[in-house]
Amino acid sequence: MKTIKIFGYGTLINKESLFETIPNAKNIIPVRLQGFIRVFNIKETRKLHLIEHDEPRAVLNLEKSEYNQFINGICFDMPIDEIEILQEREKQYELVQVEVEDWYN
Repeated sequence: MKTIKIFGYGTLINKESLFETIPNAKNIIPVRLQGFIRVFNIKETRKLHLIEHDEPRAVLNLEKSEYNQFINGICFDMPIDEIEILQEREKQYELVQVEVEDWYN
């Protein structure tokens, strides 16, 4: 089975949430992504996360850091033929290629 490595930094860190969408996720490890910061600048659209009175809230996103800061997250392998499922879940985000560092190295 062909796989792809994915970096997750928000709800994908929660294994229950991750496995709801990608039950075949494997090799989950903590990692660090250099040169980015977390920001709450995307309006939530999924009903699952709407707060009282169906009002949307801001959700976590990433932006490049001017000061070479880093964020923690996870890296995992998933079957490449399931990427559309992940893209549907994360459709508010632009998926980009990044390079991460293993937390333990």
